[in-house]
Amino acid sequence: MLILIYWVFGTKTVIFQIGYSGVGIFFIELINYTEHYGLKRKKDARGIYEPIGKNHSWNAASSHLLFRIQRHSDHHMHSYRPYQILRKMDDAPQMPYDYLYNMLLGLCPPLWFKTMDPLIENRPRESELAVAAFFLFFVISLGYGVHQFL
Repeated sequence: MLILIYWVFGTKTVIFQIGYSGVGIFFIELINYTEHYGLKRKKDARGIYEPIGKNHSWNAASSHLLFRIQRHSDHHMHSYRPYQILRKMDDAPQMPYDYLYNMLLGLCPPLWFKTMDPLIENRPRESELAVAAFFLFFVISLGYGVHQFL
């Protein structure tokens, strides 16, 4: 694909394509990370995960920029439902701030962990090394996603 873009539009366009693709993938992964951080589904005796429910994704206040994104739990429970009629679930996990601020917190892992870890029920305490390893693998998976996209 990049070869075709280079052949038709030139070097500057290829650089632009790589840049905006990387930025787009970065923000998609950041949003995914913040919307699902620390929430786990239980396995039964056969190793099958429980059905997705309202407790498996975070909701947060939204803004005019992120229209109705605060109905994230209903989106997971009813993926066929158009976003215009997604319902708000008051008893679903709530992020402490709106989406944009939570994304900024996600960019600074120490602040993110200090803010979000107390909100997670039954969270096993991890060592600082485990947290650092998780962040490293997050960055690696982000790089892999960029590589696969290009």
